[in-house]
Amino acid sequence: MAQPQRPQQSPQDRWLDEIVSVVRQLCPQQETPGRPGTGNQNAQPDSAKCRGPATVDADRGAGWFSIPLGGQSFESDQIEAAYLAPREGGRARRFQLIEAVHDGNLLRVRAAEHAPRTGLFLWVPDRDTGRLYKSLLDGLSAITEFSLIGRIAMGQADPCPWKGWVRRNARPA
Repeated sequence: MAQPQRPQQSPQDRWLDEIVSVVRQLCPQQETPGRPGTGNQNAQPDSAKCRGPATVDADRGAGWFSIPLGGQSFESDQIEAAYLAPREGGRARRFQLIEAVHDGNLLRVRAAEHAPRTGLFLWVPDRDTGRLYKSLLDGLSAITEFSLIGRIAMGQADPCPWKGWVRRNARPA
């Protein structure tokens, strides 16, 4: 499918269209399972994965648990959607995280005080890569200023474009 060209597109701007085309090929459209507006109502409610056992953190009080990270790292949006549930998953019973604190190689989380003290695991959803790809494509498509790239392509890039202006407008001491 041919991509619409930007108005007044110069040959130097075609490099951006090539990049956008490559990103579209490498990052296909993805639907987010079970999320409203994605057109996939029959999908699983989420794509969370079991990331480790939760043990009671008695030092912090009721509802606090510790999970060894073992080199794993999570983005803040993933932690916001994470929950504690049995090893089988959170379909029947889950406890949403109220608070999370990263403490070295431990993730300390607080859930409801009535959560069972044993048998819970941390479930963290996968990253929504579809939104990341869309954001990348939107950002690339929004680039409209090509002056620096144009000067580099013509071999006219000045390492300090204001150098001449400063010399012309310098005040005598």
